[in-house]
Amino acid sequence: MNTPTPDIAQVEQLLASQGNFCLIDWLLQENHLAYAHYEAWRYGEERFLDAGLALGSQDIDILVEHARAVCESLGLADQPQDYYPWRESEGLALSISPQQDVHRALSRQWLRPQDLPQMDLFMDNSGVIAENQTLEALGARQFERAQQYLARLIEANPQHEKLGEYQDLINYGRHMLANPQVVAVDLAAELRALDAEVRPLARRVLRHMARDYLSCAWRRLSVPLQQRPFDAQRPQLHNSYVQMQIPDWPAVLASLEQEPALFTSAVLLQRLAGCYEALKRESEAQLAWCLLMELDSELCEAAVEAKDSALIWPLWQDFWEINDAGVKEFFPAYLLAAQPGLVHHLDKLPSLTSPSSRAVIEALQARVNGQDEIPARKKMQAISPALLRLYMGAG
Repeated sequence: MNTPTPDIAQVEQLLASQGNFCLIDWLLQENHLAYAHYEAWRYGEERFLDAGLALGSQDIDILVEHARAVCESLGLADQPQDYYPWRESEGLALSISPQQDVHRALSRQWLRPQDLPQMDLFMDNSGVIAENQTLEALGARQFERAQQYLARLIEANPQHEKLGEYQDLINYGRHMLANPQVVAVDLAAELRALDAEVRPLARRVLRHMARDYLSCAWRRLSVPLQQRPFDAQRPQLHNSYVQMQIPDWPAVLASLEQEPALFTSAVLLQRLAGCYEALKRESEAQLAWCLLMELDSELCEAAVEAKDSALIWPLWQDFWEINDAGVKEFFPAYLLAAQPGLVHHLDKLPSLTSPSSRAVIEALQARVNGQDEIPARKKMQAISPALLRLYMGAG
């Protein structure tokens, strides 16, 4: 298996969304580092972060060198940054690795030269310092400390345009601390407020620190949702949805697997496909998309066209290159034919049931067993000559 490395597009995407690039953020985004492990490390429950990486030491060396080369090719400048425990009391900076060179490489952030902090010795920087401290405290979930820093910012710059937004984020953090448990009757209102108001505000104001600020809010809602069954009328009021927002993919999968409605709900099936993809379980992800197409072709098409899946999108494009009948419901049959290894994973999910899928599966199983594919191909021809052409073209 090749060492996963960030490409230029991913570096630029993180620069655009959060103003900097850091390998820790990329590892979390690509699920090479589980957020639950990162969270435990930030709470001081794990000594070193690299113990939770799904990469060996040689992979880390390759990753670090490749990331450096990509960032330098983009003209970015690097600077060190520290990570501190998520607690109100003062604490020493956390260690990413017992190896200092690995610690420095993984913690380093890369910025465009114009975005590097400028400390002009001839200017009073008290306001800038107070603002940065406020932001860092919010990202570190230290809401009382954030309030103290905000008071300093107000004193230094009472006309600052974001004072109200910083106060709103502090107030919401205090609300969470004062109400750690959400009662059932308040769940819908809490979720609406978090989704529609708090999340966009945090992302706009905190940028890359919004993830850590918001994840505790999603965790807070996940507790009362753990035993709540899926309601098709209110699909977001489900533990799988809030865990996806963190994202904590193992928790998403655990939530979905215990849901009786999983394979009869298109919404849940789409979440399952995305979860498998995030967890690098590509065969199961592809089969989940096949099930989704059979269950709800309109929703499936809309999700693929929205490029929700980097795994499926190129296969979808290839499908339409040779799908001369224009039948989107043939996509599972095409996907099976284009990825014949999927036949070895069919037992991991419920059976595909459409005649086109069954005919292709029959042909692939005959091929694996050294038997004649002709009877299965005749079935495809009887269903639609275009289906047989898809099967032959995909192979």
